[in-house]
Amino acid sequence: MKRILSLVLILCMTAAIFTACGAKAQSYELGIGAAVTANNAKLKYSATFAAVVIDAEGKIVDCRIDAMDITAAVADGAVTASSDFKSKAELGDAYGMLSDYGSKLAEWDDQAKYFENAVKGKTLSEVQGIKTGDAALTAGCTIDVTDFVKAVVNAMNSAHKTTFTTAEAITVGVAINGSVADKNGNASYATNASAVVLAGGKVVAAVIDCADGTITVENGEGTALTYPGSKLEQGDNYGMVKYANASAEWYTQAQTYANTAVGKTASEVSSLATEGVAGCTIAVDIYKAVIVEAVQYAR
Repeated sequence: MKRILSLVLILCMTAAIFTACGAKAQSYELGIGAAVTANNAKLKYSATFAAVVIDAEGKIVDCRIDAMDITAAVADGAVTASSDFKSKAELGDAYGMLSDYGSKLAEWDDQAKYFENAVKGKTLSEVQGIKTGDAALTAGCTIDVTDFVKAVVNAMNSAHKTTFTTAEAITVGVAINGSVADKNGNASYATNASAVVLAGGKVVAAVIDCADGTITVENGEGTALTYPGSKLEQGDNYGMVKYANASAEWYTQAQTYANTAVGKTASEVSSLATEGVAGCTIAVDIYKAVIVEAVQYAR
């Protein structure tokens, strides 16, 4: 009888241990941030986006970074429209940091991944203190990280982060698409990005942002950049309600659309609706595209 009782006690204790050791659901925030620079003379517009997952203590759990360069061309006094651009992560080895720029360390995407890992566990103030050439980076990331830091800081500071809860391991993805067009003789650039988190094979969080700017063109040459901040950064100042009589501001409509991806698998995301989404009257085809890509790139 004692053996039976002992066995029962052991089984109960074992069950209790496994229950206690089971993963506990935790709440996180997903934010996206942008940093924009330009080489006006070359009509080159560069947008860097960072996706960050932050825990309840304000520390980065995971981070993804990508960037896109868009160079405009002027012909017959007008900017040539184009949307045929790839991000640096998409280009991979074709970006040519090793072959064309003489880097002996690693390609751009590998150095970006090193930076992503370097900011894990850091708080906002710690990220703000990171500088190009820091000893903690030089083993795997020697490129200028100024825009990386700015994009991550903007993502952490964003007033439009989205929350999610999960007990499972997560993967994170970020994607960008971009275009340039003529606007009153100037070069008008648009970069759209999405950040997503997947857990258990499904999207648990998604956000969208846009970083649009204009380079003034005079006599066929760029002279000055106008960049008001990303649409999420602008918030109510973007003025969709005030000037376009919209029912909700851009950031609200964008999040409404991003939320349609939540709960869907990678294959299901490709079938997201682009019309008839309640609470969203903005054109969303370009946003669907970056959500689909971000899910594909999640790691």
